Amino acid sequence: MITPIDYTTYEKPSDFYKMKDGKQVIQIISKGNIVDEYGMRTARGWVRFSEEEAKAKNIEGKKRFTWIVLTGGKVKILQCGVLLGNQIAMLGKEFGDPQNYEIEVTKSGTGFGTTYSVKKLADTINKGDTLSQVNEKMFLMKKYFL
Repeated sequence: MITPIDYTTYEKPSDFYKMKDGKQVIQIISKGNIVDEYGMRTARGWVRFSEEEAKAKNIEGKKRFTWIVLTGGKVKILQCGVLLGNQIAMLGKEFGDPQNYEIEVTKSGTGFGTTYSVKKLADTINKGDTLSQVNEKMFLMKKYFL
């Protein structure tokens, strides 16, 4: 399928979901994971290390929370830090598995001043995944996690 580019709304294609300022609704469609990410920021960007290299250099891992989400009709990977990930996990602790309801995320601020707030919305127990969503979910899992 060929789609013409709308230059006024163009965004770089990505499998990852980038939180925008303001309110957005996500539906988590996978189990969550917490991963230690090792590396350091340099003038050229983020340089990753293996766990062994990080321990040798006495570098502590950054916690990364990861879920596959449905938002705006698209299946994406949500990878976030402790600030947002912990709030989503606490919703799970209070209301049960986050795959069973939609979540409203409000983002405000930039850089170190960024804040997130999350709120449980409607239950999604009976909605289920469509075949195309299942295929996209499997594609992302194989591409990034298997």
